[in-house]
Amino acid sequence: FFHLMYVMFDSGVSVISALQILARKIRHVRFRNILRTMFLDINAGKSLSEAMMRFPSVFEEGEVEVIRSGEVSGTLDKMFQRLSDQANESYALRLRIRSAVTYPIVVIFVLFFAISVVMIFVVPKIVAFFVNYDAPLPLLTRILIAISGFFSSYWWLLTLLILFFLMVLRWYISTEDGRFHWDYFMLKLPMIGNFQRDLILGRLLRLLSLLITSGISIIATTEILMRSSGNDVYRRKFARVLSDIRQGKRFSASLSESSFLFPDMVAVVLDVGERAGSLDQSAEKLSRHYDQEVVHSLQEM
Repeated sequence: FFHLMYVMFDSGVSVISALQILARKIRHVRFRNILRTMFLDINAGKSLSEAMMRFPSVFEEGEVEVIRSGEVSGTLDKMFQRLSDQANESYALRLRIRSAVTYPIVVIFVLFFAISVVMIFVVPKIVAFFVNYDAPLPLLTRILIAISGFFSSYWWLLTLLILFFLMVLRWYISTEDGRFHWDYFMLKLPMIGNFQRDLILGRLLRLLSLLITSGISIIATTEILMRSSGNDVYRRKFARVLSDIRQGKRFSASLSESSFLFPDMVAVVLDVGERAGSLDQSAEKLSRHYDQEVVHSLQEM
């Protein structure tokens, strides 16, 4: 969407005409209806950012603020280009993650299915063979037979317990404290925690660079980062950062107080960029670094 808007707007096509063209071009029914609604809103006198605000499930808050900044400064074409570049980078990273994760998930599912079949159907027949011959069995074999017998007799109980556990876990995560504890637990897991932290840092630093480049104030940027973090631990940290900034503390100095969430390298590089007036460039370089770390972590896993 942003790439097509950039191409048409940069070629001299007005925003309202571009939306009208895209509404006819897009095949996705829901998005086509959204574009038509935006066209009607702009035709009625609203700005593009105001029209986008009506669809928070489609356009993120940061994207809306970037477009609003472009409308005010008269640089809407540059904002479309920046959003297009960011969307392409995010999409390419998602494809890498999806392709890397799909195979292990399939293998684990097939392995679980195979073990279940062996435990429920194969092992009982082997047990009958041993019983007929009344042969003494090793300890590991007896344990395997006991597990198989439990699976065969109480598979329905195991299924109910798993479903109950998942329902309770889902309810707990839906609470405020539960969400925080779950997000913190995921960040502390070996390998997975580092991978998730790198993924979050790459996305947030890319958004930070985009917002600062678009001329949005550091306070407004921090508010957007807080709401866009997708992790309650980071959200609470950005709430404290926002409070620190309002009291006169620098953005990077506040981040440096949480080395678990923001490694020393992040705080130092952002501090240098903040002092030199190039915070956006420092954040962009860091985001590329963490995107590469995500790719490397996936390859290792």
